[in-house]
Amino acid sequence: MGRKIIAIDNGKMNMKGRYKDKRIVYQNKYSLGHTDDENLLGENTFNVTYRGLDFTVGANGKLSDKNEGKASDAHILQALVAITRFIRQNETDDLYIMYGESIDMYFDGEQKKLIKDKLEGKHNIVVNGKKYSFNIEQVQILPEGIGVILSDMENYGGIQYVADLGGGTFNFLKVVNGRPEAENSASFLLGVNNIASKVTREVKRKLGTGEYSLMLQYVTNRETCPSKEILKFIDHGIESQFREFDEKLAPLDINIHNILK
Repeated sequence: MGRKIIAIDNGKMNMKGRYKDKRIVYQNKYSLGHTDDENLLGENTFNVTYRGLDFTVGANGKLSDKNEGKASDAHILQALVAITRFIRQNETDDLYIMYGESIDMYFDGEQKKLIKDKLEGKHNIVVNGKKYSFNIEQVQILPEGIGVILSDMENYGGIQYVADLGGGTFNFLKVVNGRPEAENSASFLLGVNNIASKVTREVKRKLGTGEYSLMLQYVTNRETCPSKEILKFIDHGIESQFREFDEKLAPLDINIHNILK
């Protein structure tokens, strides 16, 4: 029997996926109902119907699930849409999905069971007018950040440390021969969205203006920011975030600076 192994990074900011040499990256948002503007549909925005409900999924959506964890109905919907980017409409191969989860949620057995229960099995979904039917045979859940280790075990065997700054969480992993150590790994709600929120608040207080969507754009694409004054707030927000990351790791007796030495 044929099978396909698809890797999904269902991020708070971006959806990333890969099957063989094909990759996808687009903003990971959603809205209730279909968009009426067909010009928005294409490689990064999709009109979706799933279980009798209509959604817009992708870059031109309006909503984002910012809570920690990738088991919400919104995340499952987003994952299924991403999977359709790699398969035929009537897919006959069983699908095996590699699915990233924040480190604390990865060590939560109930959370992993919830993801598997929602994703494994048969699905029917309509994306941009095309009906897809497929079966997910197995979901392998992995801690976010470990991909860099598993993709090159020859060079990253033994003890390795990974700091993974995402949209919603900042993950820290101690990995021994490809396996994360629970007692020396943790995730914190200190992602890029958090930086953008703090910068937005400071800019509004000090300059009397500032929108979250713009601040998020400036944080992730610095060259698009037209204001040197706002860039100073962004630099301060990033530095403060990393200092807070240090402070969060300290009670775990983890000192990144000593590790780097």
